[in-house]
Amino acid sequence: MDKDPSSVELVGRYGRARGDGRLMAVRADIADGWSAVTDAAGLDRFDLALLLKVVPVIERLRPRLLAVLREVPADLVVLTGAVTSMTRRERIDRRERRALLRFADRAGWQVLGELRTTDEVGPVARPTGLHGFTRLG
Repeated sequence: MDKDPSSVELVGRYGRARGDGRLMAVRADIADGWSAVTDAAGLDRFDLALLLKVVPVIERLRPRLLAVLREVPADLVVLTGAVTSMTRRERIDRRERRALLRFADRAGWQVLGELRTTDEVGPVARPTGLHGFTRLG
């Protein structure tokens, strides 16, 4: 999930280069729900959803959309936030991590671990109601 068209295009090019149909880019407005994404893929659920640096931004700018993000149709979700602020260049990883854990907790998701890179941090979680993973594709 990314609002930057060049990022979405890059994912699309990489998915097409793979040629296996397992990675695709879909342009959609999250406010409309997940149907545009699932319809484009021809699937009801995904193995993995990457919500990279999106939850903390949505929490600050459009909090009503958090309910839509909690409905992500995936068996496993990677949520990340920034380690460093883009504007002030200060560390914000603790704040971002707290926001992501709060999001997962309110969604009732099971946190399985944590992803940490030089510029991103966040939990890997399984949405509730799943008793194992579904293999799609």
